[in-house]
Amino acid sequence: MYFDVEILDTYKTKNEVEKLDFWDRQLPLCNFKKQNSKQLVSFIHQIIADSQETIYSKCQAIDFSMRMFLADILKDRNILDILLDSWEPTSDIHLETLRIKRLALLYPYDTDIHSVLNELAQNDSLVSTESNYQLGLINLFVAREKGTIDEVVEVLRIAYDNFDVASKEENRIDANLFKIITNSIIYIFCNNWLEFDKCIKELEYIIFIQRIYSWNPDVVTLHRAIYSKLFNAKLIIEKDTRNWINYKAEFDQLCLEFFNIQNQSVKSDLFSMEIEYGISDNLITKVIEPVFKTNFKSVLCKIDCLLDGESIEEKQAEFLIYLKNVIQQQSEAEISEYDFFNQSIIKNFPHLAENKRRIFYDAIKDSNLQIISNMLDQLLNSNGYDKLIERIMHACVTLQGTRHYYGSGENVRNKFIAQLLEASGFCTKDQTQWGLSNKGISDGEIDVQIVNSKGTSYSIIEGLILKSLDTTYLNLHLNKIFKYDTTGLEYIFIVSYVAVSNFSSFWSKYCEHIRNHDFQYPLDAFEENVYKEKYSEIKTGRSSHQRNGTIVYLYHICIKMP
Repeated sequence: MYFDVEILDTYKTKNEVEKLDFWDRQLPLCNFKKQNSKQLVSFIHQIIADSQETIYSKCQAIDFSMRMFLADILKDRNILDILLDSWEPTSDIHLETLRIKRLALLYPYDTDIHSVLNELAQNDSLVSTESNYQLGLINLFVAREKGTIDEVVEVLRIAYDNFDVASKEENRIDANLFKIITNSIIYIFCNNWLEFDKCIKELEYIIFIQRIYSWNPDVVTLHRAIYSKLFNAKLIIEKDTRNWINYKAEFDQLCLEFFNIQNQSVKSDLFSMEIEYGISDNLITKVIEPVFKTNFKSVLCKIDCLLDGESIEEKQAEFLIYLKNVIQQQSEAEISEYDFFNQSIIKNFPHLAENKRRIFYDAIKDSNLQIISNMLDQLLNSNGYDKLIERIMHACVTLQGTRHYYGSGENVRNKFIAQLLEASGFCTKDQTQWGLSNKGISDGEIDVQIVNSKGTSYSIIEGLILKSLDTTYLNLHLNKIFKYDTTGLEYIFIVSYVAVSNFSSFWSKYCEHIRNHDFQYPLDAFEENVYKEKYSEIKTGRSSHQRNGTIVYLYHICIKMP
């Protein structure tokens, strides 16, 4: 049944019983469309503003508008107009607290909501209690975006104060729970395990009581999920690898504990999902990974042994590879002074030649300010290929993790990569007429052309889908990309979207084919795993070619797409 404005118009003629039936039965059955948004907003405004309407109907109108927003029928500006811009203060506590709850859900769309709730939190009523509770949740959300432990703890202390105020209201077990949760996270970051143990026991007891009496399973799920993350974080931090005997079993347990922190439990409430994800992310990056780097170095060789075995499952292998990479991020104290400097420069400027890295290092040792100034100018104002490679890889990782593109065609995926490059500051042109076609008789179509600020061609990206190592099709693109590149650009890219069951075998065959392919410009060398970060489902290689006395590079990026 399609939406009819008359459905809303007839609402005014209904009695109280019919209005209840309207909200509970009739309205949700309508099939609304985006073009009806103006009528919907007007209808909701009328309900909320009508002094003759019951509080039940007004609350139903607010929640109906939220459902329409989540269904993408109303825009964020529509729902913000209803709950923020056009809202008239009301003496009804129930209606006002419902509005506060829904405003908090909209915080990611308008940060002014934070100041509105702060103002409401100064009242002496249930409005103040609810405002403080929602501010506490928002601050848990904000803590996710902070860079250092000190910054995170500072925001968490504010959240704790919000929950503390809200918990003083009778029957606010939810506020008391989050007050303890917030304190527990602070104690983890501050390494105060004595107080953490007290908090975690109290938290466990209250969640048990809540589970018995709560009517909202989603709220219980969120609290239990956070409790599980905190509990497993302590288990990982307290591990002593010197006492390990059965390494396979110990690593399996470590993997389980880590995934209990990493995985999402809440699926229904987007705001709660963001809070849970933020807590997970902060625990892993600021607490767990530093522990991995320092406490697990002695088991690095055991990881290699397990990875070489045949009985390891895919999830365990994925975790062990991640763990190995974290452990191998060596600190300055573990390597020589020059090696540390060298690794730092390579990480940030991988295309700076080794002899120039040595000159830069010697200049720093000798305090030669002139050379240092020249080198910094060269690094910070270079042609940007380092940043380009970084952003292309970021685009590939993002593409691979976005389900929307799993079944998409080549052009859609190429356009997505081009859009992400544009968003990071690069000028791109997709499907551009440039160079020669494969037959050499007309302009060719470059999948993505990257140009500099003057509009001159800077690099090109050729994308293709491979469902197997179809060498005929691959050769077509390998030959095309050099025909497109009439200038002899220093770096060009070929990105393959690969849909195969055995990605490792595919990559081995791909590398062998590249080494044996008859390129238009002779192959000088081919290197594997050239990107600084290693992924099991994305492979990188770089072939160097002799082109009229100059070395040029072709990057090969293969992405396993489900």
